[in-house]
Amino acid sequence: MSHAASYKLVLAVSLFLLFAGLILTALSLFSSQWQIAEVPWGHVTHQHGVVKDCIEPSPGLIPLHQTAHTAHRCVYKFDPAAEKSLMQALSVGDEESQEVLLHRFLPQHKSVVFFSVFVFVFGLLSAIIGVCSPCFPPNSILFVGTLFLTAGCSILADVIFIAASIKPPRVVWNKYSNFDPAKYQSKLGIAAFVHLLASGLIATAFVSSLGATYLLLMTRNRKGAGCCSQIRTKARFQEEDRWPGPGMMIRACDDASCRPFVIMPDPQSDDS
Repeated sequence: MSHAASYKLVLAVSLFLLFAGLILTALSLFSSQWQIAEVPWGHVTHQHGVVKDCIEPSPGLIPLHQTAHTAHRCVYKFDPAAEKSLMQALSVGDEESQEVLLHRFLPQHKSVVFFSVFVFVFGLLSAIIGVCSPCFPPNSILFVGTLFLTAGCSILADVIFIAASIKPPRVVWNKYSNFDPAKYQSKLGIAAFVHLLASGLIATAFVSSLGATYLLLMTRNRKGAGCCSQIRTKARFQEEDRWPGPGMMIRACDDASCRPFVIMPDPQSDDS
């Protein structure tokens, strides 16, 4: 396989991995299963997401008098009604309302949203640059740089969220001074692992872009390879054979896709 064919294959793989990572990132952001907290006495499972939270019944047996309180329901963190319910639950201060503290828009959620914005910005920019790199080789360097930033932002979001999830949240209200989040059996959900997979795909796309850049530089040095091979530089023009005929100069054309270039002298300049 030639360098040109290898370059196109590696570039296509890199772009495919990039788009797959961006799609998985978008799907994980709108999932509620970033963090799962079991509430044994309530017979429910609380799903804490980045933008929304859900409550679903536990898989075990549920007492009849609690079935009305264990229906599956979801609420977005930015919903005004959800914020009002959160403040009402916090004002009660009983044992059941303490778990509501985990439903706030915590710093790890903010970091995921913040870095995800840059992931999509740099990711889409990388895709545009990568598509244009065959016709403009310097774009391959920019392609590697933007992919590095995309992968870095995605990995930082994962590291911050996992580190914050392992460490219990700090509560500063006196009413909840005895709050212990560790008793809620919290664990990472499937959305967190999907985002980790997306980060891995984008990082693999970055490694693939390094190989694509190397192959592009090798291809550019070969005659007739790439979409820019028909562009004749000044150095190549000077090296081409010319026929110095009387009264005109003709540039030799050894390529079927180009036309001869004829320079005619000005007749008035000869008369003068």
